[in-house]
Parts: sequence; C-alpha cells; structure tokens
Amino acid sequence: MMANHKRKLVYGVGVNDAPYHDKNCPFLIVWRAMLRRCYSTETNRYQGVYVADEWLTFMNFRSWMETKDWKGNYLDKDLKVYNSDRYSPETCMFIPGWLNSTFKRSPIVGPYLLGTGLRPSGKWAATGFNCFHVGMFESEIDAHHAAVEDRMKDLLIKAESIVDYEIKSAIINRAELIRSIIKSGGIIERI
Repeated sequence: MMANHKRKLVYGVGVNDAPYHDKNCPFLIVWRAMLRRCYSTETNRYQGVYVADEWLTFMNFRSWMETKDWKGNYLDKDLKVYNSDRYSPETCMFIPGWLNSTFKRSPIVGPYLLGTGLRPSGKWAATGFNCFHVGMFESEIDAHHAAVEDRMKDLLIKAESIVDYEIKSAIINRAELIRSIIKSGGIIERI
C-alpha cells in the first residue's frame, strides 16, 4: 500500500492520483505531454487550448485512454472537432503519425494563403501536400481553393486504407466541412 502524501500539481493544474509511481507509464507520459502543451510556462504553442476538467485528474484520463487504440498512435484534439481548443473525451482520439502531421498548424510562410505562392509572372501557384504542384491561377483565392481541394482529395485517398471507423468518419467529415467552406468562397487556415 502506498503512503498517502500530498503531491505537487502537474503544470499547476493536473492531479496525479495514480496509486503507483512509474515515470515510464505510457498513460502518464501522454497525460503529462497534453498538460504541458496547454499549461507549461515554457511553451506557448497551444495558447488558448485547455484540458477538460475531468482529464485534469490522471486516473480519469487513463481510464479513457485504456479503451482506445493508442499504441503507436498520437493523441489528437482536432480531427473530430475542427479547430478544437479543448482536450476532452468528446474531442480526442488517437490517430496514426502521418495523419497527425497532416493537421498540425502550418507555419505562416509569407503573407500568402495556405497552399499558394506568387510567381514572378504575377500568377499564383497552388501546391498540395509535399509541395506537389497543382497549377497556376490568376488569383490567390483560386489557387488557395485548388490547393486545399487537392489536399482533400489526397487525404480521402489515404483514408481508404484506414480500418478504424471513427478515424475514417472523422476524415470524411473534415473533408466535407472544408469543401463546404471553399464552395462558399471561404479561406482555410489549416487542414
């Protein structure tokens, strides 16, 4: 039986209520990384993002994670809910690394829209994933829409190989949402 003693809060908010001490516990590693992204004073990468109250307690998070296919996958808060600002059972899932990197926030490269670049000719180039050339366009918005549509096609092709129904459905829903934004003339800041 473990001695009952007061533990320090993890990143000022998390309660590690595990009945054991194992710094190599995979559940604890993922939980701490999630808290670090949101609450560490050393990183501001996830400013404005928070963890649901129930997950501030480690064993609650662990109970959820144990029911998921987490081995070799990454905790993601954005695929189920577009631009989610919350880690919670309703917004999170574990996804493959290649898919996780697809949804990372793109660094802003110049003043241009996602997937576009202005060429010396004055035309706008559209690029898909891995800088694949999609085409040349008269306007930045047309190049942007073509680039994003090409990325959606690529993502849907990759989704065909995914067995997990929840992940596959989330990808299809994301593609439909982004296509509807494009159809209405909107701008996509991230896939």
